Amino acid sequence: MTTQRGTRIRVLNRQKGWEKTAFGVNELAGQQLQDVKLSLALFGNLNLKDQFTKLEAVGSDRIDNHNVYVVKATRPDQKRERLYFDSESGLLLRRLTDMNSKVGVIPEETDFDDYREVEGVNLPRTTRLSAIDTQNPTSTRKIEKIEFNTPIENSKFDKPQG
Repeated sequence: MTTQRGTRIRVLNRQKGWEKTAFGVNELAGQQLQDVKLSLALFGNLNLKDQFTKLEAVGSDRIDNHNVYVVKATRPDQKRERLYFDSESGLLLRRLTDMNSKVGVIPEETDFDDYREVEGVNLPRTTRLSAIDTQNPTSTRKIEKIEFNTPIENSKFDKPQG
């Protein structure tokens, strides 16, 4: 990923992970690893039922020109989310996460758009993340190509030294 702050490489391999930035290489572990998994475009939005200890339909709303069902969800770490599903297609259009911080609860909104079918699975090509963060208030990820089960050399998962 390349942003205004530079290039960041994140690698996850089952229960291990690392991140390389201009500041060096850092191991990802524990809650940080779980949060990174959820922040990645595909990881965090597959198998939604398995990510929550409680799901409750709480009503309906509207996002742009879509009628949506709203589901209140609680993760095992007690973080709360609201999931917004298109009432016609059933696709996830928005994920609103309450992030606890030292200054209180900060909402983080992720919008999904431009769904395309890849090997029978509808996946979003555009993801917009909006947060109350003066360093990076909004980011948009556009995925050009998605491939399943593409062979990757094992060496790509090796954590670099230094």
